[in-house]
Amino acid sequence: MKKLTSFITVILLLGVSLLLISCGKANESSGDKNEGEITLEYWVGWSPGEENAIESKKLIEQYEKENPNININIQELNYDMIHDKLVTGITAGDVPDLSWGLGEWVADLNGMGGLMDLTGYVNEWNDKENIQQSSLDALTINDKLVGLPYQTGARALLVHENMLKDTGINKVPETWDELIRIGKEYNENTGKYLYGMTGTSVRAPQEMIGYFAQQGVEIASESENGKFRNTWNDNPKELEAATKVFAFYQDLIENKVVDPNAKTWDWETADTNFATGTYAMEVVGNWMQERESSNPETMKDVSVTVPPYGEEPATFLEVKPIFIFKQSEHPEEAWKFAQFLLSKEFQEKVQSANTPRTDVVEDTKWGNGFKDLGEIGVSFPPVPMGNITKNMEDALAKVIQNNEKPKEVAKWLSDEINKSLKTSGVLSED
Repeated sequence: MKKLTSFITVILLLGVSLLLISCGKANESSGDKNEGEITLEYWVGWSPGEENAIESKKLIEQYEKENPNININIQELNYDMIHDKLVTGITAGDVPDLSWGLGEWVADLNGMGGLMDLTGYVNEWNDKENIQQSSLDALTINDKLVGLPYQTGARALLVHENMLKDTGINKVPETWDELIRIGKEYNENTGKYLYGMTGTSVRAPQEMIGYFAQQGVEIASESENGKFRNTWNDNPKELEAATKVFAFYQDLIENKVVDPNAKTWDWETADTNFATGTYAMEVVGNWMQERESSNPETMKDVSVTVPPYGEEPATFLEVKPIFIFKQSEHPEEAWKFAQFLLSKEFQEKVQSANTPRTDVVEDTKWGNGFKDLGEIGVSFPPVPMGNITKNMEDALAKVIQNNEKPKEVAKWLSDEINKSLKTSGVLSED
């Protein structure tokens, strides 16, 4: 009898324990404090204490007051942490309702099945007409919008006007040919270099894709089957256009338009050299406004204009998305909050210079000067980019460090991109 009593006691304790564990998991998964209240998990990549973070928190607190059943739980992470947590979280079923991201992640996260299709929501959204179409296109895969453009930024040519005038140069180069001619003249007159570029780091492929667009070629074209392929080796005209890009890099170095040390420069080195007036021009984003604050004397003569081009004006357009995840338990509330983040009021107060909205105006060179370039902006194709950006950096090293023939490098890069697409399962065999 004693043994039977002990056995029943153990069973009851085990049952109570399982019940408590079950209740604990339910509370954890819902994230809701009280009945009727909803907590949205929101991961952001801002740096704590920076101006836009402070203003964002104020506006979000106001949003919570106006929507008393909604709590916004903000997690401040850097982009590397966000990426790693999302990759593991999608597989494990542990993702936030909304998160910041980078354009380079879109294809990978969508391929994992993590991103909500927002096409229907946005098509019914009255504010859709106020969002740059090029930004929406950059987050569209197979006709499905899988992210919302939260920040955008085109690259522009920044020019130290006084440095040109001091050497009698009154014209900013508009084409590659003019850049080479004026840059060569500038070096002969001053012994200095006219133009800045990066030979390494994340900036190098971004600069390169802008140059390819200026020659009218893509690194991966979408086929009718929805997959992608680099077609340079299938099309002599495209191969010739891609070859001109690599020949342009060599011309910049050989004609002393660019400092030979730029072969190994990363973006921080390049930006610092421009901000301190080491050279007169650089294609870069409007984050250089911060450098104007820290280098007021050397940055006071800077103007903003269209980057010099080969065949047609084009520039790299960086689009930073907000994702809403399929595993969100509150998709309608997440979409409503996302609309608030993209609203005119929020964007005007937080990031008027980097907004994807066409009706938010910052009448400065750092605002409209860059926004006007959005219409000629191009982004990376919606394919997994990890190996491809590495392929592009390697191709650049072959041309400017090893001095290999531009046409052979273009052929090599075409093959390597298709190998990367095949590895990712998105290569079109058509």
